[in-house]
Amino acid sequence: MEAHSWTSPPCEEDAGPETPFADAVQRVTATGAASFHALPISGGRSLLGSRLRGKYQALLGSSYLSSEVSYGATMIDSFFRPRACLAEAQRLAAKTFGADYTYFLTCGTTVTNEIALDALSARNARVLADRTCHQSIHFGLDRLASQVTYCRTRACCTEQGHALPDIADLVARFRAAAEAGQPFDIVVLTAASYDGVLVDMHATLTELLTSVDELTVLVDEAWSAILAFHPGFRHTSALPAARQVLAEMPGKRLRMLVTQSAHKSMSALRQGSYLHVIGGEELADAAAAGLYRYHSTSPSLPILASLDLARAQAQSEGEALVERSMELARVLRTALENDTRLSGFVLGEPPAVAETGLLSWDPTKVLIDLSEATLKLGITRQEMRSRLFRDYGLYFSRVSNHGMLANMHIGVTPETVSRLLASLRGMSDSFCARRAARPGARFLIAYPPGVPLALPGESTATGAVLEHAAAGAELFSV
Repeated sequence: MEAHSWTSPPCEEDAGPETPFADAVQRVTATGAASFHALPISGGRSLLGSRLRGKYQALLGSSYLSSEVSYGATMIDSFFRPRACLAEAQRLAAKTFGADYTYFLTCGTTVTNEIALDALSARNARVLADRTCHQSIHFGLDRLASQVTYCRTRACCTEQGHALPDIADLVARFRAAAEAGQPFDIVVLTAASYDGVLVDMHATLTELLTSVDELTVLVDEAWSAILAFHPGFRHTSALPAARQVLAEMPGKRLRMLVTQSAHKSMSALRQGSYLHVIGGEELADAAAAGLYRYHSTSPSLPILASLDLARAQAQSEGEALVERSMELARVLRTALENDTRLSGFVLGEPPAVAETGLLSWDPTKVLIDLSEATLKLGITRQEMRSRLFRDYGLYFSRVSNHGMLANMHIGVTPETVSRLLASLRGMSDSFCARRAARPGARFLIAYPPGVPLALPGESTATGAVLEHAAAGAELFSV
């Protein structure tokens, strides 16, 4: 599939894949219609003359305010019973991802997982689950009084806070239950963790289906939706893997729901989620019923439109975007390994997952070991994160015992990586240990106790600086 360059917007002659719902919202909002129904903020009308109008405009922009509308089924389409542009957008998404049916949601994947469990009839069911699944699944199984058996977890890279699902144990438990005549009703899997652990979905589904003729499974793909569009990751992506497994194992039946947080890995607005169905009309109807019960009756049209657009972008540009993310991750790794100006910042070791045969490591995740850097700077890793945000405009979510995780998603650009490397070099250049290794014209003081380590004209050993920093002292150069 031909991919557009990430730097070049598509021209008018090649507008890319269809986006029926996004186009419909754009057409309707362009009319400037006023509503006697709801959403006073629509078009910014409730802000006319308001002293806060400027702040709204600065945060949301005129285009977003215009697209934040609330129209009924006859104006655009029905959310709960779509027949027009939303139905077509969902059909295109199903075709693109490889599902039988796809639903758009604007309440996030936390709600989507609850809907999926209801659709799979998890109440009082015997469920075999991945222990590392999201809290929404744990809460949902508890709410439905499911009889849950969790597979083991494997301790791995405790300094980075990793806990890996033991998928081999999950497969063994599933097989043993089937052979004992007490098969599990549902299997719950997390296809990708935030830390970058990927489940080989092709191998796992194949192993599970060797023991039964029909398999019911919920797969949470919150963090990895975009990977389905790169050939190197299709075996770790539930939908393409399922299609291949079913083709390789004729006669087997699969009832599978896949939940995806589109906003985590694709160009969709926050709380935009997909619910994909493999397994026919009955399961799709159950998912639609759950959607009606649990989803907000005020879905966000901008979020729905962004799901349509995100699918179109992934369809035409997804492979190139993932490839760019992988290349930028390689650039960062190479710099951490070879750039002498990055003294103290070390490339962290990813979890050792290869030996399991059912897990792999996402190469778009980069671990940066901060052990030496924080010691030399005399700051904690949390302070390091705060400094990167405050002084350099760079945000990291995951900071563990020794390091931080760089998630090289498709929104990370070459400029972003250059800025990160420049910030790390700047901090490395300012290490007190480096300055203290040669005579200086300043006092170098550790507090507590407040006694100078070096007077003007003196030098002090790097080891002494590190020793005080490790003991929790603040270092001052005065």
